[in-house]
Amino acid sequence: MQLNYVILVHKNPLQLSRLVKRLSATDVHFYIHIDKAVSSQPFKDILAPYSNLHFVEEKDRVNITWGDFPMVQATLNIMKMILSEKKSGYCILLSGQDYPIKSNDYISDFFTKNDGINFISSKSIPWNHLWYDSGMERIEFYHFHPKKNSKHNIFIPPISNKLFYRKRTIKQISRLLISKHFYKIWVIFKKREFPKFMSPYGGSQWWALPISTLNLIESYLKNNPEYINFHKYTQVPDEVFFHTLISSKISKNLISDKVTYVNWTKGDIFSPANLTFKDLDKIKSIKELFARKFDETIDSKILDELDKFY
Repeated sequence: MQLNYVILVHKNPLQLSRLVKRLSATDVHFYIHIDKAVSSQPFKDILAPYSNLHFVEEKDRVNITWGDFPMVQATLNIMKMILSEKKSGYCILLSGQDYPIKSNDYISDFFTKNDGINFISSKSIPWNHLWYDSGMERIEFYHFHPKKNSKHNIFIPPISNKLFYRKRTIKQISRLLISKHFYKIWVIFKKREFPKFMSPYGGSQWWALPISTLNLIESYLKNNPEYINFHKYTQVPDEVFFHTLISSKISKNLISDKVTYVNWTKGDIFSPANLTFKDLDKIKSIKELFARKFDETIDSKILDELDKFY
């Protein structure tokens, strides 16, 4: 089974190198997007020995802001690379702070036995979750992200929405007008309409998809560019974009839960907790193939122990 790892990274070149080394095996390939806000050279230098590794070209690197569309665009740019190289098997989305919690043989065997299944957590919106307004505000309001790494975005309902007529909206419009995105103010005069013949779904960003699904996504986006245009104003679109497409276009019996464990219980509503050595017993007991997030500058011992165990 060919495995193609899509890795989004913005820091810790040494930790990325460790991740690549750990996952390297026969018929494994890595496709890496480095946030345009940082230099790519430290990553390229430390990963130079690997021949099964591909970096997104400089012209296709994007500046990723939390909760904004470039996160999706970075993923799409890598998917395009994979499809152009006629890869087979699975495409597995990870961040540079993920790490396998099963052996390479186990991971390969898992995907071989479950060939054709789309591993992505996907629930119909609205849904009862941690998402504010059950996720409806994400797709009904216009969202703007004027500051990189700021989790305080600007959100404005279209004027056709009754919630536009609140004092809160005046404050949000004022913030937009003094930001570098002021020129986008005109969009609020247009109603936010979800793409036709689609129902909104959402869930965790991290997924593992068969190459056949990537082909389906590429074909749909080529013929329906309005889908991308709509999600450029969706809040945290990486948690809606792929989920909606897959849940709307693929039979439910070919969709299963994600294969990446994330611990939100110790984190906040925006960011999962860093896993440390204290979490080792918990990690060993879970069924997922990968876990996040780890930071070797905070605790590298947990990664050392996982290497011993697997």
